[in-house]
Amino acid sequence: MAKKVTNKNQLTKEEIQVFIDCRTSNVNNLTVLGDIEYRILQLEEQKWEKKSSIKETEEKYLSHLETIKEKYGEIDIDLETGKFTKIAETPEAVTK
Repeated sequence: MAKKVTNKNQLTKEEIQVFIDCRTSNVNNLTVLGDIEYRILQLEEQKWEKKSSIKETEEKYLSHLETIKEKYGEIDIDLETGKFTKIAETPEAVTK
């Protein structure tokens, strides 16, 4: 049995409220989504800054390692004490 409609050209307050609630929910969800996307952008920027920092540190390390090799030769370093021992060079294989 169909509900009685008092005015054929007008929705009830309850029917209208469903649309209003949906619209309000979507506006709130889009606002939260925008906040999330902004935080993701900030995190991506931080990630690239850290990657750049890692690359710079690696280059500094390798450059310093090369300087130390030129000064002392091949060595094994104890980073706690700063002491090092020379690494014995292995003789090249003799070919006949």
